[in-house]
Amino acid sequence: MMKIRIASVVLAASLFAVPVAAAEYPEIVSGSVERIVDGDGLYLVGYDHQVRLWGIDAPERGDKGYSEAGAHLGSLTDGYEVQCNQKDVDQYRRLVGQCFLPDGTDLGVEMISSGHAIEYCSFSGGFYGTCN
Repeated sequence: MMKIRIASVVLAASLFAVPVAAAEYPEIVSGSVERIVDGDGLYLVGYDHQVRLWGIDAPERGDKGYSEAGAHLGSLTDGYEVQCNQKDVDQYRRLVGQCFLPDGTDLGVEMISSGHAIEYCSFSGGFYGTCN
C-alpha cells in the first residue's frame, strides 16, 4: 500500500512539473554581450535568458581561476557580436549554445586552449578533442 501512495504522489507531482523544451527557445541567438556571468556563461543584449557555453566547464564562484576565466571570456567577446547556436536548454532554463565570434572563432575552443576551461566531456561527446 505504501508503494502505491508513493507512486501516486510522484505521478501527481510530475503532472505539475514544467518541462523545459528546447523548441521553446530560438535555434540561434546573437548580439553583443551585455554581461559575463563566469567563464562559461553570459547574457546577450536583447535576450532574456542566460546563455551557457556548450561543451566546456569553467571554474565556479569560489574556485581557483573563477575571476580569471570570466575576465578572459569578457576580453574575447568585448566589442564583438556573438552568435550562439542552441544545443540544448538546461535544468536552469539557460540556453546551452555553441557560441562564435564574427570571424568563426569558437569561444569554447578559445576558453579550453587558454586553460580557463576544460572540455565537459559528458556533454560535448569529445567534440573538442580533449576527452580520453
